[in-house]
Amino acid sequence: MEWTIHHTVLAGALGTGIVVGAIANRSHFCTMGAVSDWVFMGDLSRMRSWFLAIAVALLLTLGLEGVGAVDLDSGLFPPYRNGNLQWVRHLLGGFLFGIGMTLASGCGNKTAVRIGGGNLKSLVVLAVIGLIAYWLVWRNGYALLEPIASFAAITFPTQELSHLLFGSKATLLLHLALGVAVAAALLIFAFRDAEFRRNRELIAAGLVIGATVAFLWWLTGGTPGTAWREYAEFADVAPSRVNTQSLTFIAPMGDLVHYLTAPSETQRLNVGLMVLMGVVLGSFVYALITRSFRIEWFADWKDFRNHLVGAVLMGFGGILGMGCTFGQGITGLSTLAFGSMLTLVAIIAGSYATLKFLYWKMMHEEG
Repeated sequence: MEWTIHHTVLAGALGTGIVVGAIANRSHFCTMGAVSDWVFMGDLSRMRSWFLAIAVALLLTLGLEGVGAVDLDSGLFPPYRNGNLQWVRHLLGGFLFGIGMTLASGCGNKTAVRIGGGNLKSLVVLAVIGLIAYWLVWRNGYALLEPIASFAAITFPTQELSHLLFGSKATLLLHLALGVAVAAALLIFAFRDAEFRRNRELIAAGLVIGATVAFLWWLTGGTPGTAWREYAEFADVAPSRVNTQSLTFIAPMGDLVHYLTAPSETQRLNVGLMVLMGVVLGSFVYALITRSFRIEWFADWKDFRNHLVGAVLMGFGGILGMGCTFGQGITGLSTLAFGSMLTLVAIIAGSYATLKFLYWKMMHEEG
C-alpha cells in the first residue's frame, strides 16, 4: 500500500491523541472534575489547568491565523464560525451535556482516558454515546432536533467575536488583539494562584493540551491540510471528514460506530476517530507503565443507571451543542466563536446544577 498524505494526517492525529491520553491520565486533567473540585472543595486548580489549555490553544491558533498558516473562516468541522448563531442549540445542548458528563463521571475525553485505564463503565458510556451520535449524524436522526436547533436563530456574517462586537470595522488585527486580551485574562486567572503555580503536572497538562489543539489546526488546515484536500479531491474513494478540525470527541464516537458497521471500508477512518483511539491508547500505555491499570465495573444498579442516563444526555447534548468540553470548551474557543462560549457556559452550569442536586439528594436521604 502506498503511503499518502492522508496516512500522514491520520498518523499525526493518532499521535496527538496518544499524547493527550497519556498526559490527561497522568495529571487527572478532567473538566467535570474541575467543576466538582470547585463545587465541593473550593479548589480551582483543575479549572485553572483547563483555562490554561484554552489560553494556549487560543494564542497559538491566533499565531497561525496571523501568519496566514490556517483559515478558520470556512471548511471547518464543526462550523464554529458559522454565521447562523443557533443560540438555543448551544445553551440547551451544553446544559444537557453538562448534566450528562456529571452523571457519567466525565466528558468525552475523560471517558476515553478511563477506558485506557481499564474502566469498563466508561466503555459502556462510549458505546451509548457512539450509538446516539451515529444515529443523529449518520442515520438522519438529527432531523428530530432540527426544530430545536433552529428556533430563534440569529444570522450574522460570522459569529467570530470581533465581528459580533465591531461589525464591518472588524479586521484581522482587531481579531488578534481581542484574542490576546481574552487569553491574557485566562492566563491571569490561571497563574494568580500560588498553589497552582507549584503544580507542574497541571501546568504541563494545560500547556500540552492547548498546543495539541493548535497542532491539529495546522495539520488539517495548514500546508499538510492543503495537500490532504487535494489528495481527497482526486481519490477514487473520498476519505471521511476532510475538513479543517481539531480536538473533539462526541461526533468521533459516532464515527467509530459508523466505521465498525463496515470495518473493511478504511476510508471511514478520519481525524477525529484517530484522535479518539489515540487517547485510549495513550492512557492505556501510561496505565501499564505506571501499573495503575485497573478493571472497574459498576458498583450497583444505581451506578449503572446514572452512567447510562449520563451517556444518553452526552450523546444528544454533544451533537446538539456541536461539541463537548474539548470540542467547544477548548477547540471552539480557540476560534473565538461566540457559540462556543455559550456552550461552555451552559456545560459548566449543567454540571454545577447537577452536582448541587446530587449533594442535596444525598443529604436529604441521609437526613
